[in-house]
Order: sequence, then structure tokens, then C-alpha cells
Amino acid sequence: MKKLTKFISVLLIPVILVGCIQNVVQKVLIKESEVNFGLYMNQISDIANSHNLKMIEEIDPNIGDDISILRVVRITLSEQEYVVVRLGNSGGRESFGVYYYNSLENNGKDISRINIDLFVELINEISGKKVTKDFIVDFLTSPEEKYKSDKTGRTKMDDELISKAYDFNFTSDWSVIYALYKNQDEILCFVGLTKEGTLSIK
Repeated sequence: MKKLTKFISVLLIPVILVGCIQNVVQKVLIKESEVNFGLYMNQISDIANSHNLKMIEEIDPNIGDDISILRVVRITLSEQEYVVVRLGNSGGRESFGVYYYNSLENNGKDISRINIDLFVELINEISGKKVTKDFIVDFLTSPEEKYKSDKTGRTKMDDELISKAYDFNFTSDWSVIYALYKNQDEILCFVGLTKEGTLSIK
């Protein structure tokens, strides 16, 4: 949990603030996000139920002063595996993040068990940029060099064995990021603009 908190705290501000120079951002009013997020919560719950899992809403301790509205939910797969979905609006920029946490410590230490179907379904229900299962599989299984994080301007941390990242456009309005830590924890996340926060002419 500490790793995920650290990971989110690093990503939250860039996801919400970066990318406004390119005309893909559709400004969303707070009152509109309140409605949108309610609909997303229902859709996330439906996806969780379809995988025989349950969604629980949480209070986020990392909320910043720049975020006007934030909803956070957790889907628990096991004691060592869970997904956190964050929905936020900062200055009219409606964004989200899907964070998949897994521990490989008791799983052979080198074999990922990430539920890619669940991950992709959650993304495509919310995101203004769709992603395919094939892409996520390639992102996870390809050598680190192909998706090296420093190609996107992110710095590999000292406690990371593997650090991958890919931006879907020049201004990082959507990004996928993966980190495998020395203690065998791994985090896969997709962050970016929501459907309502994306101009239809992208």
C-alpha cells in the first residue's frame, strides 16, 4: 500500500496538469463531473461484479488543493492484489487513473498475474483514449528498452528493477506506466482524460 501511495503521489499532479497546450481537452464543470463520476462509479461496479469482485469507495488521503472533486474506489482481488480507480477534476480538466497493484513475492517472483481483461475494461469504460488488450500484453512482456520510462521524461527510481512508460500523444494526455520494485511488488497504471474530458475531434 505504501508503494501505491508513493506511486500515485508522483503521478497525480502531472496527469491532471500536463497536456493543456494541445487541443484535446474538453473543459468540464464541477457539477458536470459530479454527475459523470456517479455514472462511472456504477459502471465500475458493474465491471467488478462481472469478474465476481466487489468495489469499495475510499477516502483518498493524498488529495491536493488543486483538485476540486475526487472519487476513489478499490477493487480487491486478493490480499496482495487490488485495483484503485481515481476520478478527478482540476480546473475543469476531468481525468482518471486505473492503478493495478500486485505482489509477486509468493508467485514465483517473476510471473505476473495481472488481470489484463479487468484492467482494459476499466480503462475503456472511462477513458477518452481506448486501449487494446494486445497493446497492454505487449507493453508488459516486451523488453524494458522498448518502453523505457526515460523516453517519456520519467526518472527510474532507485528501488525499481523495471520501469516502463508510454505516452499516447505528445502532451501526455494519456499514459501507461509499469514498475517492478526490488521487493517484487509491481504496479501497472493507465492515466489520462476521461471521455467527457476529451474533445471529440482528437
